[in-house]
Amino acid sequence: MADLLIEHLKTKGTEHSDLSLLVNQWGFDQKIIPKALQSIGSLFPHFSRHDESHSKQILINIERILGKENIANLTATDTWLILESAYWHDIGMVVPQNDLKEAFSDPDFRHYIDSIVTDKNHHLNEFCSNFNNENLIDSFQFMGSPIEATDNFRQLMAEWFRRKHANRAEQTVNTPWESAGISSPRTELIPKRLFRILGQICALHGANFKEIVGENGLPYKEAGLGQEDCHPRFVACMLRIGDLLDLDDNRFCPVMKKIAGDSRPSLSKAHEDKHAAIRHLRIDKDRIEVTAECSSVDSYLESYKWFEWLKQETQAQMSLWQEIAPSRSFGLLPTLGNIQVKLSGQQQVLSEGERPQFKLDSEQAIKLLQGSNLYASKFACIRELLQNAVDATLISVWLRNKNKISCEKWKNPSDPEVKNAIDNEAIEISLKEMGECPKENENSLWELTIKDNGTGFSIKDFSYLLSISSSSKNKTKKDIVDSMPEWMKPSGAFGIGFQSSFILADKVSITTKSLFTNECSHAELYNPLGEKEGLALLKNLSNDISTQHGSEVKIIFSLKKIATSWSISLHREPSVKSMILDSHDPNLDESFPFESARIADSIVDFAKHSPIRINGHYKAKDQKAMPLYIKGEEKKGYFIDLGGEQVELLFYPTSRFSRVKTLYRGQEFDSGNIRFLFADITINLLSGKAGAWLSINRDEINKEASPKLILLIENSLFHISKLIVEDLKANQESLDDKEKFKIDFSLFLNAMTLMGSSNNPWEKLSDDFNRFGKFWLKYDEVGDKVLDEYLNGELLRIGEKNLNSDNVSICDIYLGSNPDYDDLIKCLVFKEWQARYGVNTIEVIESDDFKNQKTDLVYCCTKQKPSQPYNNNALLSALMKANSKSNSNSRFLLPPPIGFESLVLDKSTTLNANYLFDTGVGDYEYMLLPHLFTTPKSGYSTEGIIFVSEEKLDKFCEWIKPKLKNMLTEAEIKEKYDELIEHVDALMAESPYKDKWVKLLAK
Repeated sequence: MADLLIEHLKTKGTEHSDLSLLVNQWGFDQKIIPKALQSIGSLFPHFSRHDESHSKQILINIERILGKENIANLTATDTWLILESAYWHDIGMVVPQNDLKEAFSDPDFRHYIDSIVTDKNHHLNEFCSNFNNENLIDSFQFMGSPIEATDNFRQLMAEWFRRKHANRAEQTVNTPWESAGISSPRTELIPKRLFRILGQICALHGANFKEIVGENGLPYKEAGLGQEDCHPRFVACMLRIGDLLDLDDNRFCPVMKKIAGDSRPSLSKAHEDKHAAIRHLRIDKDRIEVTAECSSVDSYLESYKWFEWLKQETQAQMSLWQEIAPSRSFGLLPTLGNIQVKLSGQQQVLSEGERPQFKLDSEQAIKLLQGSNLYASKFACIRELLQNAVDATLISVWLRNKNKISCEKWKNPSDPEVKNAIDNEAIEISLKEMGECPKENENSLWELTIKDNGTGFSIKDFSYLLSISSSSKNKTKKDIVDSMPEWMKPSGAFGIGFQSSFILADKVSITTKSLFTNECSHAELYNPLGEKEGLALLKNLSNDISTQHGSEVKIIFSLKKIATSWSISLHREPSVKSMILDSHDPNLDESFPFESARIADSIVDFAKHSPIRINGHYKAKDQKAMPLYIKGEEKKGYFIDLGGEQVELLFYPTSRFSRVKTLYRGQEFDSGNIRFLFADITINLLSGKAGAWLSINRDEINKEASPKLILLIENSLFHISKLIVEDLKANQESLDDKEKFKIDFSLFLNAMTLMGSSNNPWEKLSDDFNRFGKFWLKYDEVGDKVLDEYLNGELLRIGEKNLNSDNVSICDIYLGSNPDYDDLIKCLVFKEWQARYGVNTIEVIESDDFKNQKTDLVYCCTKQKPSQPYNNNALLSALMKANSKSNSNSRFLLPPPIGFESLVLDKSTTLNANYLFDTGVGDYEYMLLPHLFTTPKSGYSTEGIIFVSEEKLDKFCEWIKPKLKNMLTEAEIKEKYDELIEHVDALMAESPYKDKWVKLLAK
């Protein structure tokens, strides 16, 4: 107990009537505050003690540092402030329920959550990734158990309030009842001024030391009660050092540890070990000594960090002691003796106070950035600079117009008012040749200038710009971006976009005026790997009111005068490259600036889908300036909002093959071989952060996002297709003018129906459209008649098209030149034929040239149901074809041959297997062949081995048993499959494939 300080206050209280008020106030608070401090453990059970025992120890530490003589010299007000601050300083960790609720609406709370989400190694990362403060049930359902969810929530809120507890303590000191329900008396007898000072002392116990002695810090001397003065700065310093010295090994409460459980954070355990590691502790008016022996690296680091704070605090106070101590009679602070921390046993650290871990050298990181082909071409950095200009302009448009246009209109970028606000903006860009490069005669210098009327840069913004990946820490910008409509938000960044400029240039010049601060400045930023080693020269410019907000960025770089290699499409559209190429005279011209022309064309490509208009010009030396523009306006698609997933979709049904074109906020990226049949699709993703969709160089999709993208495209297509069908229903007379569209759209809907599951929504949508007519029947690109005419005949023979020679069988239709499209047409024809003439009316037969080992199949659509859906020769051809076409190890399904019906599968069974025959829809039952077809083992071979070994067959029979329709024993299944294998071998032995089959078979 702090008997010396308390007794001293009581003694001083007898010297003046006013001072007795302090004694009474303390007597009440000494009893009431500990009751409030007891509640801290409910939210902070994983923390060290912050109850009355902690307050008492701080006071004991202060008594040790001051000694009896100095305590005797304290004024009553100083003594009262020391006692009260020791008890009040952690009161901010008392968190009423309303404060928990109000935390969710604090803008900084969202930043706090986001900071944990971006830290993949944080123990609360998963919880925060799913955190929804508007519906906590959603947040909790991702946890393994209610207890885990509660622990995570408690730890999340504990850390939030720990960060704010010093300032909250000040608020509670000033309004104890309103803030925390503490009935500490506040009367006019003790001035509110002294309570405000007490609150400031509590708030500053967690602040930087400079804040205490700074211009807005605490006064050295202040009028106290009665005839006394008090010394707020001195009291704050005593509180801070007394708090730091509460180090002993009894700080953690065993009961609270049990409440926190084993799931408490590793940092909590490290702090417990830190206290448990104390081996020597001396605190008196002459000397402070501490020795710790830690059992783990984490506790060593926490101890080292804590001891460093103790050293820094003591040294800082010593350096200004004359401006802190009430009088010279107080002498000096104790000197620091041996302050040491070490690891126990044979554990070692490499550098004192540092975690032994891998580190990335910043210079090497930039070398990797510039030299590891992160970007597909070195000119990609220009795209990054253009994107920065677009992002800054979008933010500027939002800030200047957000209150002029209603919230409802901002939801749709196609709204006329919103569109007009954006269309009024433009980015100016120029690319011009400056002359010969002094150091490289074969090169010439080019200057690229990009000018926007965006947000510009403040001096503080430059500090973010100069560090890789630190732009995400700009909270002001983040708050603005968070308030913007999702479709309008800047593309986001990986934090390396601007640094990519140095791949092309050694210096970037920026002249700018900040929209936020009105600062006008000029910056010259140098390549970190160049002669000036990343020097940044910043200069303030006079603030001319006529200067528009925004930035002008310039880079100068060298390109070869005469391109040594180049390429251009034979079917080229008008471009700067084509104009340079068409006007080039290889004998008379001294330059051939093809590289710069390629940059100019990349600017035009960027502009095609940019939300902000881009005007520009290109000028090679001794040539007229050439405007960079796009002929005609890019066609805009449908804006779609699918529950927060926002896209712009451009969709044309078409009978030709087309790959999906994908863009992220206006810039194209490679999404791989995504395709949808009978559709020309351009999708512009307008939601989500860049990192969620794209690889780090923005040129291609993040592989993990590919399934999500495919689903988003399909959902967007369904949304648009539904609108189209509804529109056609409402305007049926317009159908007559859209014959080609109707055919292609009908094919597209059927393709989506057949590619999906049996009960997918496309089926109903296709049926709705088919009520207008089956327009796909008018498709005429598979022969000399439309499909409907073929389907009206007595017999329809469909053969496989041979691209390399004449077709070997006489058929009505040949399909196969474009497998995906032709397979769909074949499936639609089979479906329609069976709808007209009955199910299972298709027979597969061998080709007309079967004897010469031609594996082509012929599908005969008849009006009579054949006894078997395929003949024996077709089975043999299909088996040989399956072996040569396998891209991966495969098994095959087929309707069972006569005599093997007992091996059919239960209809509920789903298998990872292919169909041997493309017989389309029908009422067939299927069995699984026992043969395993493998991929070719050599790049020169087109055929793999076919396995039907005894060992594999045993496993196969055991595996297939529960999947069969009929109840058979394993022995019966194996007997039947052995019979089937012999049946196939016997057929092969009498066929042209006899020798080849024997070679391929592995038994």
